[in-house]
Amino acid sequence: MVGHIAKFEMVGGDLGVFCLDGFRGHGDGMSEELESTRRALEAAVAAASGAAELTRLLADYQERLAAAAASEAEALTRLKETEARLKSVERQATQLAKNLAEQKYQTEVALWRLESVQESRWSKLGDAIHTKKPGEVARTLRSPINKRPAPKRSDFAPTPLAAPPPVESVVPTTAGPAVSAPLAEGFVVPKGPLTRPYLTVAAIVDRRSEALFRYEWRQVTNFGPDNWEAMLDQHRPHLLFVESVKPGPLQGNGGRWLEELAGRTRGLRDLVEECGRRGIRTVFWHSGGPVSASVPMASYFDHVLATSEARAREWRAALRHDRVAVLPVATQPRVHNQIPAAEGRKAIALLGTAVQGTLPADFPKSYLPTPTTAAATPSAGATAPGANQTAGAPPSVGAVVPTTGAAPTAGAVSPSAGAVTPSAGAAPSVGAVPSVGVAVPAVGATPSPGGPTAVTGQTAPAPLREGQVPHPGPNKTSDEGGHQPGAAYGGISSGTAGGAGRTGSSAVPGAGAARPGVRKTADEGGPRPLSAYGGDVPVVAPWGPLITSKATYDDLLTAYRSAALVLAGPDADARTIEELSACGTPIMQLAAPIATDEESLRRALASVQEYLVAEDQSAAEAHLAWRATISVTPLLDPIIATAGLPSIRNAASIAAITAVSDPTELDRVLAQLHRQAHAPGQLVIVAEGMDAATVEKSARAVHRGDVIVRETGAPATRGAALDRALRLADGDLVAVLDPRDLYGEYYLADLVRYFAAVDAEIIGKSSYYAHIPGTGATLLRGPGTEHRFLPELAGATLLARRPTLTDLGIPDVSDEWDETLMRQCRTDGIRVYSADRYSYVRVPPAANERLLSSSHLQGYTPAEPLAMI
Repeated sequence: MVGHIAKFEMVGGDLGVFCLDGFRGHGDGMSEELESTRRALEAAVAAASGAAELTRLLADYQERLAAAAASEAEALTRLKETEARLKSVERQATQLAKNLAEQKYQTEVALWRLESVQESRWSKLGDAIHTKKPGEVARTLRSPINKRPAPKRSDFAPTPLAAPPPVESVVPTTAGPAVSAPLAEGFVVPKGPLTRPYLTVAAIVDRRSEALFRYEWRQVTNFGPDNWEAMLDQHRPHLLFVESVKPGPLQGNGGRWLEELAGRTRGLRDLVEECGRRGIRTVFWHSGGPVSASVPMASYFDHVLATSEARAREWRAALRHDRVAVLPVATQPRVHNQIPAAEGRKAIALLGTAVQGTLPADFPKSYLPTPTTAAATPSAGATAPGANQTAGAPPSVGAVVPTTGAAPTAGAVSPSAGAVTPSAGAAPSVGAVPSVGVAVPAVGATPSPGGPTAVTGQTAPAPLREGQVPHPGPNKTSDEGGHQPGAAYGGISSGTAGGAGRTGSSAVPGAGAARPGVRKTADEGGPRPLSAYGGDVPVVAPWGPLITSKATYDDLLTAYRSAALVLAGPDADARTIEELSACGTPIMQLAAPIATDEESLRRALASVQEYLVAEDQSAAEAHLAWRATISVTPLLDPIIATAGLPSIRNAASIAAITAVSDPTELDRVLAQLHRQAHAPGQLVIVAEGMDAATVEKSARAVHRGDVIVRETGAPATRGAALDRALRLADGDLVAVLDPRDLYGEYYLADLVRYFAAVDAEIIGKSSYYAHIPGTGATLLRGPGTEHRFLPELAGATLLARRPTLTDLGIPDVSDEWDETLMRQCRTDGIRVYSADRYSYVRVPPAANERLLSSSHLQGYTPAEPLAMI
């Protein structure tokens, strides 16, 4: 037994050794199997992630299809109801036609019977006997009886229903941009919020100023000379703000203070004295009119405000004290913004004395130029020497040669910042006076660094490259030191013709300069014939005044957005021009009123049509004009502080977040950040495969604010990296930057201004320029989606409120995270606003179907001249 056991142990030992060797032999094979299994699991996880995203997309599209089906069913139901009503109306109309025919027949029968009675012998015999003439009796008995036949019912058939007017067939449009419908259409006057809700101001202002200051403080205006004491007890204002209100449709406070402002009664004086006893500061703002008329009343106020430094000097001399400050013409972003009107821009509006006399009744339809007349007749204001005109040659008679900073001399054309100057070496004719005065830039037109050159023949700088638009410089003061309300662009004159508040010496560099090629010229040096545009010339709407005598200010705000173009006369109100510019309305400043003779009207109409055809260029000029306007919010800070009151408001700090994966991307994003005119206060970078210390050192060399750098321990998607950066940011607003794209100098400065204008949580760009490096093509993505509440923004253009974006989170996907985020915004009802298309260029490695299906080809040219304005 022992031997058997020992033998078994030996055999078992050999078997164990054999099994161990077998496992060792198969170890390498098992590790390979485990590795392949791990790779398969990773692929399965990636596929599952993609499948989950596809599932979400399918669910979203199914929801959209269900909504479309419900809308279609509702439309079909309405169609059936309409058809039923139509048939009922047709039956009623047919029955009414039969009744009318029967009534006509019965009427005709009655008339026939009356005629028969009148033609009978006994009726005539009675008449003859009544005349007492025997001969008449004999003639009556011998005369034949003439009776017309009785009417027949068949002669009175029902009148058939009138045929409906011909309806033009609807031409199917090509596939448009693949974007969602806007969430809201049309501008409405907002109710809030307030910039300084802690400050209560009793205001005696007109309707325009009431809208200007409505969102700056708690404003009380519903009081008059009979109840101001109750107002003081109830509202306890911190400040009394009074404007030099003029009688008219825009007068405020129900016109109850006009007598007091004129000094004919002492109600306002009693109010100011009571405010002094209660410790309420008083401020008088002279917004217009002669200084002498307002001096007696303004002398009772603690502080006086003027619209310019020149007027402030007059007030200091009249009041003999230095408590005089400047509050220039400004705008309120809450009401003066680029949100369009519901009906769009259609009208051609006239401001000031734009036309001499009255326009003909058939204007402009009967004055539309034909291709022959358009080719033979130059438009109003000949173009300056450019690509098709020899440098050094003087412009022809009627050319518009603008001046900026110089008053018009005798026989010279008054300033017009919308015009362009001749090329270097050109000698403009000083005595040339246009018959219409519309300034039309030409190819190769050269803007001066300080504005267009004067008519005295000063030398202009070298011309800009093709497609370049000069961007404006900072607002400057006049020679007298006055604060100017911003330069004007897009044809707005910077000269004294603009009215009070604008002096010629305050021109901003590039003011009014148009993009070379805005209005191309023909070989003869005149404007291109309208036939050269391929027949796609917009029909000019009827011309009419922008401001009517009975229009309220709310109507005026709508009129600002309804005009496709405003022709401003030399005496146009500067404040209205500033508000129009803030609303993004194209303005053409006229050097002289348009004459009403046929030739002048045809020239003016041709110039207007040519301006409307160049839609991209006029939109760029309008955007530059909007950028040059000044908000009233920062202007009130020093005034409130001077009055001894606190002025505390949210400055909306910006934190920029980005994700980089190599040094090239880091250098690109730092270069884009360094050029920003409005630098963010914080920069958060999540770097992949890079040393955090090196990245932070490079970032601090460029960015002066707070810098936070984190490196990822493992490869992460761009969405995950941006979400991590978002959690580290602490600014009020968060800007997402993509190192692969290009950002202009005014990218952040423009975007942050929209938060003061619209009530939105996320602002970005649904319409933007994209450049494909491989093909050299430049696309315009989402044309027509600017200034809309539209959740279709590009992720690299987002500027969002940090709490909202943090709650939403950035999806953990690589390149389509913005689409997922926008879908979540639609689901949650987050208000998303699509701003302008400028100061940003997307540079994708290749064009995908989504980009191509929602874009228009701009040409095979660089995108920077189009976008970086």
